[in-house]
Amino acid sequence: MEGRPHIPVPHVSPALRHIRLSVTVSGWIVGLSLFVQVLTWALVNYTDMRLVRVEPAAKEYEPTVVRKTPAKRPEVRSLTGYEPRAAEEEPVEAAAPIRANIEPAPDANRATSRYDVWFRVQHQVALVTGIAGCLALVVNLAVGTVVAAGASIYGMRRVVSAQAWSMALLALCLPWERLAAEFPFGGVFTAYQTMTGASDAYALGSPSAMPGLLFYGRFFLLPAAAIAATTLIGLRFASGIETGIVATGPTPEELAIDAEASNRKAGSLMGAGRIGGALESTLKSAAAVAMKPDPFVVAAPRTVVMDDPPSRRPI
Repeated sequence: MEGRPHIPVPHVSPALRHIRLSVTVSGWIVGLSLFVQVLTWALVNYTDMRLVRVEPAAKEYEPTVVRKTPAKRPEVRSLTGYEPRAAEEEPVEAAAPIRANIEPAPDANRATSRYDVWFRVQHQVALVTGIAGCLALVVNLAVGTVVAAGASIYGMRRVVSAQAWSMALLALCLPWERLAAEFPFGGVFTAYQTMTGASDAYALGSPSAMPGLLFYGRFFLLPAAAIAATTLIGLRFASGIETGIVATGPTPEELAIDAEASNRKAGSLMGAGRIGGALESTLKSAAAVAMKPDPFVVAAPRTVVMDDPPSRRPI
């Protein structure tokens, strides 16, 4: 039950503290990897840092082109007086129509710059570290769920919820297109060639380019949702195991009380200061209430006790 108090187990507290640190580090690795991939996509898609235009070199002189004049064919005449019959020319067939190229022709004067190498390296490093961090996050949360269940932690509902969200995050981050070629979704962590190819096709307006919603959803909205899910997982797990962590040293409240008491002189708590004044005022008010006669007792008739001797009349 939610209202039942929980008694923490001291020997489980160090294990939970270590698992919480591992979950936090794994979450930061996944979040930073996703941020690097989104930043790389933004630089590739909205800037010209990856490509450079090759300009032709200036011509210092105009070259002279020498062409060979074709030799004239000598005229042949017949000795018999009959002219040879000219060879019948074959009819020229109509030229077949040339199909237009579906894909736009690449610009031969554009080449990749040195920033392309930097983008490729940081994108691939983010891909590897992100997938590894996601796997480590799932394993740490599974171990934390087992330890918390064995210790009967009060916040087990939040711990199990964090573990379930981590499984959904792992399903989003795995490179499914490398595991199964027919899988339509490649995962949040995409390869650099896939990202640059989709960005170039979308910028050139190619018919094979992804629609705008799918393009921005895959490279921006999904990573942003994964970052939010990672933050939610870390917060829910930390709040779930909070009751199972026992303080091994003095708490901040105890340190504050010790610091306040160390600033007091001997006897200051009894005779001076705010505490002494409050104590004296309380005692005086209590004494005044005790000395005040009760009106009901004063107004009540005096009873005669039968055991007392009768009073004598004065002579």
